[in-house]
Amino acid sequence: MCKYFCGQVLILVLIFILITFTISNAVTIIDVKLVEDHWTGGDEWSAHWKIEFNSNPLIKPERVKYFFDGGVYSYSVDDFFVEQNVGSIYQHIDGYYGIYYPVWFKIKVNGVWSNKYSIGVYFENKDVHHVAPYYPTLSIDTNGEHPVISWTQPNGGGTYKIYRKVAGVQPYYRYRVSTTNNNYTDTGVYLPDPIMNISYKVIALPNSNKESLPKSIVSCQGDALSKRLISLKTGSKRNNDYYLLQNYPNPFNLSTHIRFSIPDESHINLIIYNEFGQIVTKLTDKTYSPGTYEIYFNGENLPSGYYFYKLTTFPIHNSKNIKIFKKQMLLIK
Repeated sequence: MCKYFCGQVLILVLIFILITFTISNAVTIIDVKLVEDHWTGGDEWSAHWKIEFNSNPLIKPERVKYFFDGGVYSYSVDDFFVEQNVGSIYQHIDGYYGIYYPVWFKIKVNGVWSNKYSIGVYFENKDVHHVAPYYPTLSIDTNGEHPVISWTQPNGGGTYKIYRKVAGVQPYYRYRVSTTNNNYTDTGVYLPDPIMNISYKVIALPNSNKESLPKSIVSCQGDALSKRLISLKTGSKRNNDYYLLQNYPNPFNLSTHIRFSIPDESHINLIIYNEFGQIVTKLTDKTYSPGTYEIYFNGENLPSGYYFYKLTTFPIHNSKNIKIFKKQMLLIK
């Protein structure tokens, strides 16, 4: 009786986890915007569309599909952008003026297609066209401590959005900052530490409802992970507590970050365990100065499941004040 009942309970739990996982990974197109349109000669027009969708760390678009002029087309997604939990990809479509086109879009994520988002397209007149600014041409200066990205100012300038992608850690372009200047110094990247490849793209926004295409790209080698000391001082105020924060993101896909804080010089031991209590890896085992630190953990070669990370602190000047912290995290692939 117990075996049957326990088995039924286990099946229900697995179904609940599967439904929860599916919902958490579902993607919904929330808007489609015209980014650029212009007359290319004769009766032909060229248009670029920005497809916006809900986003979280687990959502990675694989393909975009659209219906246009009686045909269905499907393309792989090379790059996508994330800003304030809204992701976006760009799609190019050509058409003829004077013709109304019903169009719909879908996005494929984790093997599942999103909702169908329908719009109507009508290129009214080849003599009336509003061209978005040409995408900025980027350059990068890596002679200092931080990379400096510069770009042209098309159509008299405007506002610019800077996006950054970190190879092997962040597979999409994530929004960094907006500026009206034509350059940006990324203080979050340290060039003396060439750990990984970091890429940048810039989008121009003039005084209109359109934006440029993020085609240009510049890259450099650097360290975009803040393993360095992050000061918690406000005037003369000093942090007096040891603490271990929950990893972010959690659940995570492939990589995550673990932050801890120490008020005194201490030897730090940070270890990852699997759900069976076996040691997976030792992230750090050395002495740190007072401050807050962030450690990067890559679970690319590990199976999905629950893992635990344990922080043990050994104060250099007070051997009796040993602290132990332990938290749980979930890896989903």
